[in-house]
Amino acid sequence: MRNSDYSNCLSGEMRDRDKDVAGMGKKGIRIERVPIKDLCEFAGSAAAQHGGEGLNVLPLHRAQAYARNPYANDDDIGLLVAYMDTKPVGYLGIMPGQLRSAGEFSKVYWLTTWFVPEEYRDTSAGSLLMMTAISLRYDLLACAPDMGNEAQSVYRALGFRELGPLSFSKIEIERLNWSYVLLNNVQSKLTTSGASLPGLGRLTRASAGLFKPWRKRFYRRLLKSVRIGPSEALRATEVSGIDSSVVDERDASTPRFYRGREILRWMLTDKWVIDRTGSQNSGSNFFFSSIRDHFSYVPLKLSHGGNEGAGFVILSVSSNKGERTLKVVDYQISPGTSIRGLSQVILQQAERIEATRILLPPQLHETFAGIPLLTKILTTRNIYYFARPGRKDSMLATVVDDIRLDFCDGDLAFT
Repeated sequence: MRNSDYSNCLSGEMRDRDKDVAGMGKKGIRIERVPIKDLCEFAGSAAAQHGGEGLNVLPLHRAQAYARNPYANDDDIGLLVAYMDTKPVGYLGIMPGQLRSAGEFSKVYWLTTWFVPEEYRDTSAGSLLMMTAISLRYDLLACAPDMGNEAQSVYRALGFRELGPLSFSKIEIERLNWSYVLLNNVQSKLTTSGASLPGLGRLTRASAGLFKPWRKRFYRRLLKSVRIGPSEALRATEVSGIDSSVVDERDASTPRFYRGREILRWMLTDKWVIDRTGSQNSGSNFFFSSIRDHFSYVPLKLSHGGNEGAGFVILSVSSNKGERTLKVVDYQISPGTSIRGLSQVILQQAERIEATRILLPPQLHETFAGIPLLTKILTTRNIYYFARPGRKDSMLATVVDDIRLDFCDGDLAFT
C-alpha cells in the first residue's frame, strides 16, 4: 500500500475499529467483498451506474487485468468497497501473489490501492476496509514508499510486522533546473494550504520546456562519463516479452516474493495503467491512478559478445504533466555479467525518452553513485514493507524474519 492518504484513513478511526468491524460502521458504512471472478462485472456495472461521476473504484481495464492474475483463484477476494447507502466512499484492492522458500510456494495477498476521499475520512470507511481485509485470514502484505511514523504505528497496532525498510535510488534530472524546482516548491506550498495561483502550472511546464536542450546535452555528457570496457559492455535488444530463454528460474537461497515468467508475462500483457485517450476518468494524480499521459513497458534482452543469455531488464516509461519517469521494474543478469554494463543500458534508455526522473533498485545504487555528474541529483528513498500472517503455521509466519526484499515487490512493478 502506498500514498499518505492511507495514514489519514486510519489515524482518527483506530478507537472505533473494534465496534465497527462487527457490522455497519458509523454513518451507515457497509463493506462489500468482490471476488476475482466478479471483478469485471462489478467494474462494468459501477461504470454504468455512476456514469463516470463520483469515486471511480475500479476502471474496466484494471478489473480485466486483476482477473487474469495467474496466481489468483476465482473465489479470492480481489476488492473491498466501502459504501454509504449506495454510494462508494472508499476501496481496498487485494492482489494474490506467491512467496517462495526452499523450493516451496505459498500464497500471499498484497494490499493495494487503499483510498478514501478526504470528505469521508471521518466515516470509519478506512478502518472498516482494513479490518475486513484482516478478517479474511489471508497472509497479508503491504508496501509503501516513504510512509510517515504515524502510518507505521497504525500498521504495528494492527498486528503487521515491518520488513525492511528497503532503500532505493532516485535520479532527478530536473533538480538541475533551478527555476523548475522553485516553481514546483511554490506549487506544493499552495496545494498544501488549499490555495492556487492561475497560470503557475503553465509557467512550470514552460520552464521544463526551456530546459529540454540542456537536458539532452547533459545526457550526452553523462554517457561519456560512464567508462566501461569492452568486457563489461552489454547490448540491449527490445523484445515482445520475456520467455524461458532469458529467465533463470533457479531457487533463491533466501525466502523472497516470487516474480517468475508467468507474472512477468501478465504484467507486460495486462497493464494496470493505460495512456490517456481523452477520458477524464481516473486521471487523478495520486500514485496509483490508472490513466496517465503515457505508460508503457520496455522489455530488453541483454547479450554480451556472442553470449545471448546475459539476462534481461524490464523498464517502465511513464509520463504525466510533463514529468517522464523511467523505472527499473525487474532485471536479471547471468553470473559473470557486469552490473556496470547494465547501468549504461539504463542511461541509454533514459536518454532516448529524455527522462526527467529515474528510479533504481538498491543493487544499482553503488554503480550510479560512482558517476560524478550524478552527485547532486542522486538521492536515496525508502520503501516500507509490512506483513501480517493470517495463520500461525503459514510459510509467511515461519520465514518472515528471513525474507529478502526487492524493489518491485507487490504492486510497485505495475504502476
